[in-house]
Amino acid sequence: MGVPTIVAHDDTDAAFALGYAHAEDRLYQMDVRRHFAAGRLSEWFGAPAVDSDRMMRTLGLARAAERQFDVLPPEVQAGLAAYAAGVNAYLRERRSALPSNTTCCGRSRIRGGRRTV
Repeated sequence: MGVPTIVAHDDTDAAFALGYAHAEDRLYQMDVRRHFAAGRLSEWFGAPAVDSDRMMRTLGLARAAERQFDVLPPEVQAGLAAYAAGVNAYLRERRSALPSNTTCCGRSRIRGGRRTV
């Protein structure tokens, strides 16, 4: 382990490397938070998460984030796309090494987000 150091030629390379590093160290946390924001925790945790899902779907944070992407400045879109590409690269390369807390919760598969590069 340790603290990752990212050396990049530009912001896009840095965002890609950061996405990869985050996926490597925090994949389970990232997926749980993604499910929480979308109001989909009950897919993992069943009935105890339904109230939380209902609240998050009412707030509509995931829908708002999707709508906002298209109006962000191009350089911000490029950075977010590069970050997502880094996460997805990690998933492609390490598919057989999912975090143990992912598989113990009945999740044998983690899919990349909608925005892929």
